[in-house]
Amino acid sequence: MKIKNKRDIVIFIILIPIFLWMSLNFSGNKNNRSIPYSILNKGSMGVSIMYEVMKELDYPVKLALDKIEDNIYDEVQIVIVPINNERIDINNEKIRNWIGKGGKLIFLSNEWEELEPNYGEEIDAYYSANEKKSAVFSYKEGNLLIGDSDLIINKTLAKATDSAYWILKSIDEWSYSIIEFNEFYQYSRAENKSLWADIPKGIKLMLYQLVFLIIAIILYKGRRFGKPVPLYEEVERAENEYIFSVASLYRQAECWEVVLESYYEGFLQECEKIFGKSKNSSQKWIGFWEEKNLPRLNRAKKLYDFIENGMIDEISKRRKSKKYLEMISLIQELNKILVQRREEQWKALKRGIQKI
Repeated sequence: MKIKNKRDIVIFIILIPIFLWMSLNFSGNKNNRSIPYSILNKGSMGVSIMYEVMKELDYPVKLALDKIEDNIYDEVQIVIVPINNERIDINNEKIRNWIGKGGKLIFLSNEWEELEPNYGEEIDAYYSANEKKSAVFSYKEGNLLIGDSDLIINKTLAKATDSAYWILKSIDEWSYSIIEFNEFYQYSRAENKSLWADIPKGIKLMLYQLVFLIIAIILYKGRRFGKPVPLYEEVERAENEYIFSVASLYRQAECWEVVLESYYEGFLQECEKIFGKSKNSSQKWIGFWEEKNLPRLNRAKKLYDFIENGMIDEISKRRKSKKYLEMISLIQELNKILVQRREEQWKALKRGIQKI
């Protein structure tokens, strides 16, 4: 069996932990991990341990789903709000009046340091590793405790219980009839709802796997097999190309006679294609030109006379080059007439064949 490409092996090794992570994080609602800071959440972000321990210690705890200010004044309300939920304004007049009349509020948030109550007096604080994590305020007949939401989550209590013990100690100093874990604000989202947020996690897992599958197919199918093979295209060479190339070299060397002879030779070859091969074609072509009634007859006679008179030798180099360039230009002009004539003959021949 052929050994797999090294790149395929590396991609396979990378995909394994990705799919494992996705399976662990998106498979079902194990331990109800979808609701952070809930007493029903037995995962790392839940507060089920704190709730169960207080219940075992005979604290009058229960679950509540109503607004803070709608409860009686001798209750302790424990509210933990995720960072992406609607932020509660603890300076709200209704909440402040509820605390002032005897209510006790424990408000925990990831952004607790930004909370600045404009009422009450700070009477106590909790520090962890010399970092302030919570504070207690006294206001009229009630109390307000604000702090980090990580103080009582299961993940924290699995390592240390100092923060939870400090909160229980603060509660013990208050008078109350019941302690409620209020999860009303757990479901009060600040952001707008979206289709992606409402899609079940099982379907999200399938979509993630589909995306990874498409990427894997693109990488696999887009791989080139073997070395690239250059594709050579056939290029049609220009007629009499070698004659013009040699003539260009002679022109740069100012060998005007040789240049004109090269161009004239190519012109005679074009004449043979139209008029046919014959002896002394260099003398007869002008007669064929007149017989076929081709245009520019006077120009053709001028070229013929110049060639037949032995290509005069001008004394001035400038006059000589100018004269020869004129004859070369004349040859190119007559060549175009011959090419056009040949194309017309070919078209006429094709039409004749089609009629047969």
